[in-house]
Amino acid sequence: PQYNEKSIKYCLALISNAASFQEDCAQRQLQDYARKIITEMFNDIDVEKLIGSWNLAWGPQVYQHAPGTKIADNTMYVAQNRENPNEFVIAIAGTNPSSTFDWLVEDFKLKDPETGSLVPWDEVVGNKSTQPTGNIAYGSRKGLEALMEMKDSSSQMSIKDFLKNSSNSFREPLKITVCGHSLGGALSPLLALELMESQADWDRTQSSHINVQAMAGPTPGDKVWRDYYDERLGKSTNRIWNSLDIVPHAWDEDTMHEINTIYYPHIKLDPRDALLLKIALGRSKGLEMKQICPDTKPFPGLFDADFEDFKDQVVYQHIGAYNEWFQVQEYVKIYNSIIGSTSYN
Repeated sequence: PQYNEKSIKYCLALISNAASFQEDCAQRQLQDYARKIITEMFNDIDVEKLIGSWNLAWGPQVYQHAPGTKIADNTMYVAQNRENPNEFVIAIAGTNPSSTFDWLVEDFKLKDPETGSLVPWDEVVGNKSTQPTGNIAYGSRKGLEALMEMKDSSSQMSIKDFLKNSSNSFREPLKITVCGHSLGGALSPLLALELMESQADWDRTQSSHINVQAMAGPTPGDKVWRDYYDERLGKSTNRIWNSLDIVPHAWDEDTMHEINTIYYPHIKLDPRDALLLKIALGRSKGLEMKQICPDTKPFPGLFDADFEDFKDQVVYQHIGAYNEWFQVQEYVKIYNSIIGSTSYN
């Protein structure tokens, strides 16, 4: 039977990470490889039974923060529903484990090195709002900039150019969902809010619907930004997180303190992990970082006794547990098989 809507969005987000499986490649090679994987997935008859019929409409585009980077720092693509062609899903990749830029900047750099503080949202979007719009993390800003700069390698259209072109092509309003897991779970609300603030630029009638499915992401902004976001997009956002996943516990000081005993009594933090947590807590101190959609309850995580090491349990709770909760093991199996049998050459 076909998966439910939330599981389908998770599946579409999952394959945005295809380029993370390759290293030592130029940008074009990574894009070609990701395109190959996503296209094969969409053309697979068993995948179609699980998630429905989709076309690759834009991308996948890979961002590399510097010449000679040789890996994907960020990836994004757009899927179009073949049966309802005015429905689009913008899928944003999570942290590439091989990318030090992802880890050190987009995931962990909260304060702007020049100002020593968070980045005002007004400054990010060039917005002159009459109400307070709050601040976002410096790393989140860099990630959002990377997504906004991307241009489809064949059409040369940015994501906004693409949406403008699409909204002009359809009589009915576009139905857009921005989704991502992990780093993608932090960047998807940012991109969605940016698209909403600039909607007049790409959607003449301003009738397109923007939805968000943010999964397993850390907090992109502070309490004022969170309130501003929730007022605009809270009702059309699905935030999905696992109670035993440490990533969505960051960067809110209150929830970060819970990480100390998150797997107790099964696993106690060793001194090195405790020190890393202390450093992380120090980074967020006084910044009032808060999660979007604060009333969203997590799904109850289940401790997996197969993983006795803290880091192994962290990885399982951040990835494997979501595959199980969304019940997409069959899809993941096909994805892994296609990844395993595809070279980028």
